[in-house]
Amino acid sequence: MSVVRRQPGQGIQPPKPANEVKSSPKASYQFKLVINRQLWLGLTLIFAISLILILVKKTGTDRPERSTQATNRLASLGRKINLTGQQSTIIAPIPVKKTGYGTTYAPARQAILVDLDSQSTLYELNPDQPVAVASTTKLATALTIRKLWPEIETKVTISQRAASQSGSLANLKAGQVFTIRELLYALLMMSGNDAAVALAEVSDPEQPKFDRFIESMNQTAREYGATNTHFADPAGLNDLQGRSTARDLARLMAATIADPVLKEIISTDKLDLVDQSGQLVPLENSNRLVTGVVTLPGIIGGKTGFTPLTTEGGAGHCLVIAATRDNHTLIATILGAYSVDKLATAKIGRDLVNWGYASYDWLNLN
Repeated sequence: MSVVRRQPGQGIQPPKPANEVKSSPKASYQFKLVINRQLWLGLTLIFAISLILILVKKTGTDRPERSTQATNRLASLGRKINLTGQQSTIIAPIPVKKTGYGTTYAPARQAILVDLDSQSTLYELNPDQPVAVASTTKLATALTIRKLWPEIETKVTISQRAASQSGSLANLKAGQVFTIRELLYALLMMSGNDAAVALAEVSDPEQPKFDRFIESMNQTAREYGATNTHFADPAGLNDLQGRSTARDLARLMAATIADPVLKEIISTDKLDLVDQSGQLVPLENSNRLVTGVVTLPGIIGGKTGFTPLTTEGGAGHCLVIAATRDNHTLIATILGAYSVDKLATAKIGRDLVNWGYASYDWLNLN
């Protein structure tokens, strides 16, 4: 570039018109060099962006396809049930369906399989249809007693009304004295209707139909998110009025295993109660997955139920269970198993839980 030097006494000369300016060969070369450099940078940037887009697309297609069901959430389930009024900020690992794994089928009227921590539904079959649920009702009975009577060493005398119950029994006798804790074992292990009545009498001794206690049961169920549920008696014998769903019972099971006392009870296979006179009352868990008749690795416990499956509204064979493996807890509900085999729900529950662990990986988002 030439420099115009101003002579003494001269003013600043105006520039020549553009069409009169002549560029030197060196300036022309520098201009072309700048243009070529900008063009090269632009092409490089376009290539880099294209490469990134290709890699992102490939990563997305290589990721295992998530099950539609795995995105469903259960409101207020498990350790995320708001028992303390505090919300956790930790994101639980999300179950993601493995490539090549299909769905499964539970031969029952209703069923559900959920992942406790992420609140994800892994399998469902009519999960929100209210039906009779028989003795799985006793989960709500136990949760209600735990809320109303936290002092579980309180002693209770078995009444004649409790001792005269029919159906599934713990064989309690009128006049025997047990603690609330011991009656909870009789309730959840042996599914004792006598224990259910004895516990209801603790809170509602004057009401022949336990109206106030049943109201508390339904309130407890709603507190745990079981909004499609209505219980009509503490034992679950009233199939014509008592109703719940597979999803709601999963919520109640989640609340049960969140309670250390109740979790210990449903995990116990055998236990002997001793009354005030030293008489033994042997208890054995009605859940064959807990006793080992049907094997399920990681079983925590559960609750059985049965009334004859008839057109009048019987429940059939029912089961709610929880199992844990590798720090992932699954809850399964089976209502109205089609088989008349007494082990049907245990086998269906086993197969459903095994399918869940085999078909899913857990993605940690933290």
